[in-house]
Parts: sequence; C-alpha cells; structure tokens
Amino acid sequence: GLTNNYINGIGYYNKKLYISTNMGINILSIIDNSLYLNHKFLDFNTNLFYNLKIKDNYLFLLGDFGFLKYDLKNRQKISLINDRFYLFDLIDSEKIILSNQNKLFKFIDEEINFISSIRNIKNIKQCDDNNLWINQGNKAMLINIEKKEKFKYNYNDGIPGEIINNIGCDESWAWFSTDKGLSFYNWKKYHEYKD
Repeated sequence: GLTNNYINGIGYYNKKLYISTNMGINILSIIDNSLYLNHKFLDFNTNLFYNLKIKDNYLFLLGDFGFLKYDLKNRQKISLINDRFYLFDLIDSEKIILSNQNKLFKFIDEEINFISSIRNIKNIKQCDDNNLWINQGNKAMLINIEKKEKFKYNYNDGIPGEIINNIGCDESWAWFSTDKGLSFYNWKKYHEYKD
C-alpha cells in the first residue's frame, strides 16, 4: 500500500513510521499496522525523496525540492533550503552536514557554509561536532572540519574488500560494510585532538 516500492529512508516518531519513497512520504501506524492514506503530508507527495531522519521531535527531509526541517510536535515547517542536495547526516537537530555530488556543507543557524570539495561521495556520517567520515566507494575519508584535515583509508589500511557499501561511526569507532565483510576502527585513538 505504499506510494512506491522504492524506500529511501525510515524514521520513527510517536508510534508511527515515516517512510520516504520515490513518490512521497507514507505514515504507518505501528499500533494497528495501518497507513494514513489521505494525510497530504507537507503537500510533497509527488516529489522524489532521497532520505529522511527524525531527531529531537524534528523530521528532516531531503528531496528534489531541497532540504526541509519540520517540527513534528507543532506540525510546522521550520526551514527550507531550495538548493539541491543528495545526502545528509546530523548528530542533533542543529548540526547538519549536507552534500551535493562533490561538495560538503554545514547547515547551522539557518546558514549554509562550505566545508570541502570531495569527489564521489556515497554516504556521510557525522561522529561528533568536528569529525565526519565520507564513503567514496573504494576508500573512506575522515575529515576534521575545524582543523581542515583529511585522512584516507582503504583495503591497504585494513578495510576488507575494495568496495565500501556503507560507513558509520560514533565518537570513538567507525565501521565499514564492504563487499568482503565488516570491519571496525577505533579512529579516536589515533585522531585525538587536544587544544
């Protein structure tokens, strides 16, 4: 019963699943397993959605319309960026990293600030306020935004396989899902910055 079978992202809020597809947002109640059919959610049901995330009572949507921050509690749009982005990640509702095809941006306090140009960005993961990991397909890159430092890793550095499917991290560890398995790296041990 979804508007499209291609699912780009799923978020959970208030006993509902918010599901982004190629043809809009679907809302599924986990109480009775029913879809809200005529919700007209944000009037975006004809647009292509790339991803969504829910954090701190906010829904973040990325699609061909741009980037949207929506207050789920008060049901109102907070901000909208009309520029085209394809990827995003966040550690809280105020610190957001956005990417178009080959550039990274920081979105804080309604302002977009350029971080760096990077080729072949497949996915991004923000670990803390200043560090993020970039998946470039055949290699991973750790970037410290404040110091403007970049460190590259690939199979020669212990990542199994030559294709990285996905990358994740927290404040101490990074993990790499590849064509030949999963590996973990304690990046904080080797990249501890002291002022």
